[in-house]
Amino acid sequence: MLKQIRKKIDEQLKMFLHNDELALSLAKSNLPLYKELSKFVLSNGKRIRPALFVLAYEGLVTKKSKSIYKTAVSFELLHDFFLVHDDIIDRSDLRRGVPSIHKRLSEHLKGSRNTELSGTDLAIISGDILFSLALKAFLSSETYSKNSHKALNKFINCSFYTEIGEYIEMLESIKNITQVKKEDIYKIYKLKTAMYTFSYPLSIGAELACAPAETIKGLFNYGIAIGIAFQIKDDILGLFAHEEKSGKSSLSDLNEAKKTLLIWKAFQTASLKDKKIIQALLGKTKISKQDLDKMRSIVEKTGSLTYAKKEINRYYIKSQKLLSALKMKNAQKQELCIITKNILGIKNEN
Repeated sequence: MLKQIRKKIDEQLKMFLHNDELALSLAKSNLPLYKELSKFVLSNGKRIRPALFVLAYEGLVTKKSKSIYKTAVSFELLHDFFLVHDDIIDRSDLRRGVPSIHKRLSEHLKGSRNTELSGTDLAIISGDILFSLALKAFLSSETYSKNSHKALNKFINCSFYTEIGEYIEMLESIKNITQVKKEDIYKIYKLKTAMYTFSYPLSIGAELACAPAETIKGLFNYGIAIGIAFQIKDDILGLFAHEEKSGKSSLSDLNEAKKTLLIWKAFQTASLKDKKIIQALLGKTKISKQDLDKMRSIVEKTGSLTYAKKEINRYYIKSQKLLSALKMKNAQKQELCIITKNILGIKNEN
């Protein structure tokens, strides 16, 4: 089911970029921006957010709308908007295994007389354009219901709370690790990842399907549980996975001094010597491969990696309890269960 949904989403993305009046206006301007944004949007993304939106809608609606996939496109465009700005903030030169938008746009400035203008400047604008296109895609669909206004309001809230999460994370990055609390980390996970990746796509789909308020709330909470588990897993990949697998630099989180659950827990249980090493690494402006190896070693020997994996499992179990309580069509419910296991790396229980 997910494979079919992704295929339809990719088709709609292409149609939107080739037919929407705003996208066409950008294309006709002969700017390299349209070419680069199109390549970026159509690259090999997972399409998890629009797919979750479709699954929630189709699992709860009594009469399907043929244009639901037009609305789904908006979630992918919103995601790409966040990615462009996130890569700028993180100073990450890689995304999905290829150069980030700000690096690609920098190539178009080579030989320019204006040496002060950078690819980052252009990328900020490109992210804003993607947000405009996301709103346009959401509004251009014929998927109308009595809850359309509520759905749009939630779509805007999704962007707002994600940006708040980003803002809080940036402030946390300049704090000393001794000042960071576990609840602060989970607040960021909830705002920056869980809401826009899971809770809002699911609950907006349910909203457009005119599902009962209890069901909408249940899907939202289910999304929070998956999202927190997903972010912890992403932190593990960010620290331990090869760049070929993660699609981004393994040094980026440390370079940004992000206080992930892994690092926070390691610091809590580390020896005095290792505490000083963690603080020194978080205080460095440029992280090396050797620094990364040191942090990996401390995270493993303090038991922080084991702790993080247990947290993933705890939130997975919570998500399954919330999902089992939901009243929706069995096919979509089972697909949500499969997706959850796949993204969290949960093996089938015997």
